Amino acid sequence: MTLSICEWNERVSIILIQFLQDPELVIYMMQILKQLRNIYLQEEARIFHESLRLSRVSSGMTGINMRYIRYFKKDFLKIMNEADITEEQSISRKINTMKRYRLGPILNTNILTDTNTFSISRIHEYEEALVDFEIFEEVEEPEYPHLLLLHLGTNEEELEIIN
Repeated sequence: MTLSICEWNERVSIILIQFLQDPELVIYMMQILKQLRNIYLQEEARIFHESLRLSRVSSGMTGINMRYIRYFKKDFLKIMNEADITEEQSISRKINTMKRYRLGPILNTNILTDTNTFSISRIHEYEEALVDFEIFEEVEEPEYPHLLLLHLGTNEEELEIIN
């Protein structure tokens, strides 16, 4: 049974007043508990929506198979910034990386007709790194395998697999 915010506040306040016997203390405690409840609800919503993204149900999105959304998992696609610090790529940067390195059928592109020739075996290596990432994520390893985008020059980049 899901309670509205008002119902939840009312029920928790009634329970607290029975134990604390001080309305001012109940008001103070409710301020703290409301913040904790909001954090909990946001985390639950994030988990729920992430599970929707990761499902393999067809969504009708043009040219994108839902299974390739797995590449957008937090901390899988990273970039080395100017200060040589590894950080997570922004969403727009992840999309560009997906397009450039053919990490899935983005926009119905064909890897064999692209001017940048990437071997199919390399794409399988990226997929294997993603599977490794998901395995390590389940056992909560401190250092996950990931893909790291390195800047080699002014317009040159390389996508490295870090295991």
